[in-house]
Amino acid sequence: MASESREEDAYRDILLIMDLLTQLLSKDFIDFSLTEDDENQEPEPNIQAADIALYGLNIIMPLMDAELLKFPALCSRYYKLITFISEIYPDKICQLPQQLFQNLMASIDIALVSFSSEITHLCMEFLAMVSTYVATTREPLQPHTTAMLEPFLKLVFDMLLHQNFDVDLTSSASVTLFTLICCFQEQYKRLVEALIAAQTDAAVSPLTPTPLTPTHVNKIAFRRNFERYMGGIKAVLCMK
Repeated sequence: MASESREEDAYRDILLIMDLLTQLLSKDFIDFSLTEDDENQEPEPNIQAADIALYGLNIIMPLMDAELLKFPALCSRYYKLITFISEIYPDKICQLPQQLFQNLMASIDIALVSFSSEITHLCMEFLAMVSTYVATTREPLQPHTTAMLEPFLKLVFDMLLHQNFDVDLTSSASVTLFTLICCFQEQYKRLVEALIAAQTDAAVSPLTPTPLTPTHVNKIAFRRNFERYMGGIKAVLCMK
């Protein structure tokens, strides 16, 4: 009973923190302007809401285990929060310290295969936002960012090949795959080559998305082509 009580307390505390962080994200910055009593002090720079939200994530992330994520309200609130941050501030997501970024991506990995379609959709959106930034930024990226993002190329690719994959998620997943391909073009070529090599009784042609820039137009074009392509691939796999 004591264990259950502690878990419920942690659940309520984390839920409250995430509600506060989500509300903070509705602001462009947090105003810590000096009052009249502080006129002799050096002015402080404005602090972006995303900085506070990411600091809050740093606090709650060690507490977010698989058991707590089984609470539907907490699970939904958490993934909506991180997706919201990635949509507005993908650069700050990519600048996270290694351990925090690793924990964040681990939570995405778990959710893609363990939770509801709604949560999977949020995670696909998160990955699309982050990989779009990685593919287009001119700023130097931390090595751990691309290293920890790369495995999701194969994961999403394999999910789309799976016969039982939710068809309602195909559109968002194909866009996510395209943005990941834009980041990891050589790795994608190897995935397709391995798939083709495994087919001994039917021909499978590679899908080469061009141009490999994650613009809105290119994402839509790839999604349409990929849905037709996957229909053919799945038909071949069913024959084996």
